[in-house]
Amino acid sequence: MEEKIQLKITMTEQNIKEYVYGQTLKSGRGIAFAALGVIAIVILVYSWEAQNLMTKICLIGIASIYLVVQPVLTILKANTLSKRPELFVPIEYEIDEEEVAVTQGEEHIVYRWEDGFRFVVKKNLLLMYVSRINAYIFPKDQLGDDYMRLLTMAKRHNCPVRA
Repeated sequence: MEEKIQLKITMTEQNIKEYVYGQTLKSGRGIAFAALGVIAIVILVYSWEAQNLMTKICLIGIASIYLVVQPVLTILKANTLSKRPELFVPIEYEIDEEEVAVTQGEEHIVYRWEDGFRFVVKKNLLLMYVSRINAYIFPKDQLGDDYMRLLTMAKRHNCPVRA
């Protein structure tokens, strides 16, 4: 008997915000930028007397961009996205050994397993990347028992799964 997984996922505001924060602030790039901001502050504090005014302004600017501006812009982006009604239309998935069919409203698209997916496991989300930047978001609390079935199917089709 062919295994088939049928899901109906409805995004919540919290799911969208968690995805956006994870993609920007909690990503490797986001952590590196935060580290640069902290390093700028450390340099500024420990060499205050030795720095001229322009260097101090530059270091304050770097710290401000990475530790204040970037997080605020990310929060604003997440809040803006979470107000878009089209993101809350339920998405239906029909996943079997051959393909992954995705339907949202009138839109319907079918992916073949050999097209290559990449799965990323987050604390509360499972992300299924269909390209380098496009992902479908599965809140774990909506997957239930299908969470492990989906990961098992992904591994069976040699899709990378990263935790």
